[in-house]
Amino acid sequence: TMMHGRGGSCTPSSAARRAVRLVASCCVVVRALRVGVVPAQTTPGTPRASVVAPRPMGLFDRLRNPFDGRPGATIGLLQVALTNEKAQTSKFVGEEARKLDGASARGLARFISNVCTGLCRRETSWLYASSKAEYFDGGATERSEHERYYNRLVNAEAAKFEKEYTPTAAELAKASSEDVPGGLCVVSVVVALEGDLRDVFDGASSSVGSLRRAFNDLASAATVQGGEELYNAEVLWTPSSPDEALLRDDMLLDFPELLAI
Repeated sequence: TMMHGRGGSCTPSSAARRAVRLVASCCVVVRALRVGVVPAQTTPGTPRASVVAPRPMGLFDRLRNPFDGRPGATIGLLQVALTNEKAQTSKFVGEEARKLDGASARGLARFISNVCTGLCRRETSWLYASSKAEYFDGGATERSEHERYYNRLVNAEAAKFEKEYTPTAAELAKASSEDVPGGLCVVSVVVALEGDLRDVFDGASSSVGSLRRAFNDLASAATVQGGEELYNAEVLWTPSSPDEALLRDDMLLDFPELLAI
């Protein structure tokens, strides 16, 4: 099997990895990413999951071009690692993903808002965080540059995944049992929003208060005009299965950008 290493390289891992990615455009479908070869005598790894709910930025006949007389676009990432007692965080994100209505702007906006708000309610469990953002001015950059940067952010996280699957309702329900492992959960939210919203992301990983503000601001920005200013979004989380635990050392190896808060 493979894992994402520093510098964008891939190195062998002693654990088998699994992940889910739900892709919602006009409907929700499952998309394969990559499947690693499992070495002999390895132990189960930490499943990873993601929900993709894109409104394709390249198809401007269906989506307003942010660079046609509009204020450009901000591409941003908020990422948090938090304790995952009884897999409650994994269960929360998984349940929100299963409710996602990716066929509408309002459904995507509600999903991002709910995830951000739910994470804020768990702020006492936050341990590490990371954030980044770039603004693309319609008068100074090519109209496809924002999409390329968005894809780079998403692919950098997706490269850490090796296999995708959809958690079932039964798997999510197992998180309420007493014998599920604990460990950590990492949740990453990638968005493309209309306008210059870099202040939402700047300094978000410097403290608990700054991260709370960022998630609250993102929840609000996602729902402006019924979600019409949210061009694209993706949520990725690990572990996705209540049977697995993500340990601190593994988390820091796979997510070296995370800083203690």
